[in-house]
Amino acid sequence: MKNNSVSPTRHLIRFIFTVAIAGTLGGALGGALRGPAGTSLAFAGDPSQQPPLGCTLTQGFWKNHEPEVLALVPGSMNLGSTAYTAAELDSILGQAVAGNALLILAHQLIAAQLNDLNGADVSGIAADLANANSLIGSLVVPPIGAGSVDPSSVLGQQMVTVAATLDNFNNGNTSVPHCP
Repeated sequence: MKNNSVSPTRHLIRFIFTVAIAGTLGGALGGALRGPAGTSLAFAGDPSQQPPLGCTLTQGFWKNHEPEVLALVPGSMNLGSTAYTAAELDSILGQAVAGNALLILAHQLIAAQLNDLNGADVSGIAADLANANSLIGSLVVPPIGAGSVDPSSVLGQQMVTVAATLDNFNNGNTSVPHCP
């Protein structure tokens, strides 16, 4: 039987460093890290906990892995014409859909864009990503904003259709495989 308990020394600890100086980051790290001014470097205490690269993960994975979202989105990510921080994206992923086509689409778009940032090839859905952002436009996604689209409306039906395509991608039902 597998032991699922986690010892205190195995806790996943994330450090996100922004190197604001040119040259070597010294101090306790002994100058082991180098990068030009403004280079962002993300490090995890347990590399086995990192999502695999080049494959897709579902919006459910991203919803339940906030540290990975925070590491992948260094500043902001756009949904339509609105920029959201990683913490806001995590909040959106945690929001129940409750009959809102905007949230249905936003959940799948966030996952697809995170998969892109994580190395999955999105060239096969590039038009769908652009269409999703166009459909969202200036609507602000809950709980950050109050945007709401009835799934039975013309816009809502379009959003649900594009969300289904992105869901297929995120689940590995296209040429890009789902992560093991």
